Amino acid sequence: GDPAEFALLSGDVYNRTTLSDDVLEEIGWTRGPEAFDPHNPRGSFDLARVYTKGCRHGYCDYCMVTFSATNDATDISQGINSSLQTYCGASGIRAGVVGEMRGFFNSENWTSVTEALSPQKCCRVYATGWSLGGSLATLFAFCANTQEVNATDPDKKEIEGVSTKVELVVWGEARVSVEPLYNGVHGQCFNGARYSISDKFAESRP
Repeated sequence: GDPAEFALLSGDVYNRTTLSDDVLEEIGWTRGPEAFDPHNPRGSFDLARVYTKGCRHGYCDYCMVTFSATNDATDISQGINSSLQTYCGASGIRAGVVGEMRGFFNSENWTSVTEALSPQKCCRVYATGWSLGGSLATLFAFCANTQEVNATDPDKKEIEGVSTKVELVVWGEARVSVEPLYNGVHGQCFNGARYSISDKFAESRP
């Protein structure tokens, strides 16, 4: 997948930078199912949305879920909440980000998002986002891919049916855990890329 296209689509879920239909057609992506956090206060905007590309007969070359970035006071509060919780079998996860992720689980449309990311529908699956959206994408990819909890784990159950080979492409995400999260098993890096911005240059971290 093209990281430049992923960056555009990660902006599309942000409520101030919606892409035009012409741009989506030009880059070949289609908007799919989406879920809002139903417990957010009035005026806040937290969105997870699926995008697909290269689809034929119900099977797509690329599927992506992207999460909106920090865009309201609730997000700021959750972003600075540094208390720790357990998530998808891993301890030491920042509670604010976990709370945001579990908010999506409570959406009436969440199942439509996860069903759209199954290996029966997608050749490759990505999780993306900027800032807080990148942190959420990291939690999503970790839980989808982990082999160290079973399907009875309450968080894993909410991502049941999603591909277990989710690739991660994020920009400027905050650290979400005391110990680095992993791809499937301890010590294994995610496939994809993390991009950070310094005062000198943009850096891609493996």
